[in-house]
Amino acid sequence: MVSGLISSFLEDLVKDAVEQLNKFLVDLLDIALNCQNYITNKYLIKGLDFNKINAVIVKYAIGLLILKFAFKGFQIYILQSDGDPDHDPVTILTGFFEAVAISVTFLGLYTPLVNIFKTFTKEILKAMGSKEEIDAISSQLIVSLIGAGITTLLLVLVFVIIVIFLYVKLIMNGAELMVLKFAIPLTSVGLMDSDGGSFKVAGKKFLQIGFASSLQIILLRFAMALLFTKHPIWAIAFGALALRGPQLVQDYLFIRQGGGGMSSKVQALANIKRVFR
Repeated sequence: MVSGLISSFLEDLVKDAVEQLNKFLVDLLDIALNCQNYITNKYLIKGLDFNKINAVIVKYAIGLLILKFAFKGFQIYILQSDGDPDHDPVTILTGFFEAVAISVTFLGLYTPLVNIFKTFTKEILKAMGSKEEIDAISSQLIVSLIGAGITTLLLVLVFVIIVIFLYVKLIMNGAELMVLKFAIPLTSVGLMDSDGGSFKVAGKKFLQIGFASSLQIILLRFAMALLFTKHPIWAIAFGALALRGPQLVQDYLFIRQGGGGMSSKVQALANIKRVFR
């Protein structure tokens, strides 16, 4: 009877711990996706208002958009040195208004966009939990309380170091995403180009960071489950893989176009030409 009560207590304890772990990991993802909130709200840097910073950036971005719109129209329809002068000017005008709309509204659209990554990751973490995992952790917890060898303790220490590195990496992702978010109004100038210009690159980078952060959190959850069930080597392997999350996303979800031979040379020349335009 006493043994049953202890087992039930440990099972409830582990179940609550797993739920809190998932919540902690979702909060960790939030650091990567909403770094500016932690800078202003959590750490209370007085006088720092990102809304004012964004207002300044939008003001100059709209000025830059107007300047490029006028310059591009002058080149095409007056100098006839760029593009087809018979081309319908509505296309350029549409790109201009699209760029202005994105510059003004992106900050408001950012939260629902990143909530997609948060919801996706939260559902994955929830799906990973099972009664079998809780039972395994409960049984191994008793063994851990009795004592572990020096080798296991060293492996756990290595895993903790990996988690610290991953924590710093997620903060770096958050800082990069914060810079990218405030740079979107400036990169939207590229929408007046036929190839999307710098806006296309910024959009791709935004998705890369979002997916990479979600992948790192999911892999870290796998690693922790393996560690709790007394598989420290496997935990280290998954933790190390989590550190490579951005590279995995770039390799598998955003494969670079082009190959070897003449096609790669033509692409390289096109890229050089685009730089000097």
